[in-house]
Amino acid sequence: MPLRRRAADSDRHTFELVEGLDDALDPDVAGVVGSAPEGDARVAAERGQDGSDFPVDGPTAATLRRRRRVLLASVAAVAVVLGGMVAVDAVTTRQDEERLVEATGGIASAAQEPQVAWEHAIDLSTESLTFGPGTFVVSEGDDVVGYDLDTGAETWRRTFDGPTTCGTPSLWYAATPGVPEDELVCVPGTAQVVYDDDGEHRPMAVTVLAADGSVVAEHEVDRVEGPDPTGREAAALDDVRWLQAVPGPGGVLLWTGRAGPEPALQGSEVTLDADAAGVQVRGEPGDVVVAVQDVASGEVRWHATVPARRPGDDPYACVQLGDASWEGTTPETGVLDLDQVWSSTGAGLVTVQGCGVLASFGADGVRLDDPDEPDDVGVRVGDRYVRDPTGGAYGSGQTGLVDASGEPVHSSVLAADGSVDWVAPGLLVLPVATDGRSSQWFSTRTDDGALVALDGSGAQQWHTSTTAGLSDQVLVATRDTVLVPTPKGFAGLDAGTGRARWTLEPADDEDAPAPGTVWQAFTDGRLAVLQTNGGTDSRLVAVDLADGRVVWAADDVGDGYWGLLAVQGRLVRYGEQSIALVR
Repeated sequence: MPLRRRAADSDRHTFELVEGLDDALDPDVAGVVGSAPEGDARVAAERGQDGSDFPVDGPTAATLRRRRRVLLASVAAVAVVLGGMVAVDAVTTRQDEERLVEATGGIASAAQEPQVAWEHAIDLSTESLTFGPGTFVVSEGDDVVGYDLDTGAETWRRTFDGPTTCGTPSLWYAATPGVPEDELVCVPGTAQVVYDDDGEHRPMAVTVLAADGSVVAEHEVDRVEGPDPTGREAAALDDVRWLQAVPGPGGVLLWTGRAGPEPALQGSEVTLDADAAGVQVRGEPGDVVVAVQDVASGEVRWHATVPARRPGDDPYACVQLGDASWEGTTPETGVLDLDQVWSSTGAGLVTVQGCGVLASFGADGVRLDDPDEPDDVGVRVGDRYVRDPTGGAYGSGQTGLVDASGEPVHSSVLAADGSVDWVAPGLLVLPVATDGRSSQWFSTRTDDGALVALDGSGAQQWHTSTTAGLSDQVLVATRDTVLVPTPKGFAGLDAGTGRARWTLEPADDEDAPAPGTVWQAFTDGRLAVLQTNGGTDSRLVAVDLADGRVVWAADDVGDGYWGLLAVQGRLVRYGEQSIALVR
């Protein structure tokens, strides 16, 4: 049974077995393949005296044995080829699944209308949530509990001496696919520096849990003295007032503090006026110090100092508002907090922001933002880092933004050492969802606002105007199709040329989302799942990326939730009071 190649994905090698051709390989019908040289006595003896391929009295025993060996060898060869193809397809399928799991907005399958598989009550205002391999982990008072992502069933539980927070914040998944944490760092409470009534402070017990909830390592740290107070970094970190220690990925603790003594005006009262643009902050905040500590060994992996700028008018970064509220023109008061600073880590990025400071670092401590540009932040995109000059508007593809000199701003893609590798023609546009097989970058173009596709080196591949696709958003990017909004609906652009392969508009299909209503997108590589914005018309719509057909449209998957997350190939609904799996 011969093999014939059939059409398939370009990275798969698939064959079909063709029926009806078996006789061509049957030695009893076709004889032994090939011919023998003239004069071969052995062959002549086996040939019929009438010149046929078979003796008059039938094939000899030797001939039958040779035919049987040929047949068995052919069958064995076919089996080897089939086995190899099955193995290649299995590997390819596994690679596709791995790409989806790691991709932004990637889900394993969107073929069916999603239904709620399970729902778990959680109070995200007081309980932390993070994800391990195949699990979601919730801090429930003194207990930290792991639940199976597919069933919602409890798989492990660890009890501590008091309220405990484990892992990095789950909502990193809302913007970037979080890598499931094989090890969870757990700290008491919120890990803020707290003094007892007598002014004394106690060491903080830090625990590292494996994915199954077992204890991997334990270490005590002093909330005030900070990381490694007697080690090799002690001198460099000697004058730091440590303010915060939060769990990080990979078994680390992220420390944040201010250098030098407490500012003289710290804690003084300031007046906030609703009619004013802000409040003039007095005083000088100290430089910010960040340190990443390995919990198991206690060693500091890296640390960095971020010089503070004069705060200026910013009541949120340098003032504690407390219960004060803006009510008409009535002045309200706040408390000056020049020490105020927040640090977070996740998705290979460390972000520091607060009074007079905004900075970004890679996982190895490389500074990603430009220290001379106050609005710069670093962003992780796949395995690369990007410098975003908008201070956090990255991915929205805004146009018309300029720097202090009036020049248009541009995004930069960075090399491993934090230097600029290449500069985009405008602001980079981050696809809301991808199946992990697209290697393209997308950017606005400052002169005309066109959407530009770039390769990994920054070279332009194609561009399109707003008549084909709005340049402020790329909803889905796969190897074959780029889904973008248009003034009237949506367009599926050919990833190779940028030409529109199809359009989808509510005028043509009543199930098509209205322009400007999609705020989340997901994909399995074949379908795009679009979620329209909230309100009375919140829906999920699946669109075939090959031809733009609406495959299914469904009412939303519940009420009162914040959004959906793509977590390890699954679609998870989350809100302040619950988390649920939809599939």
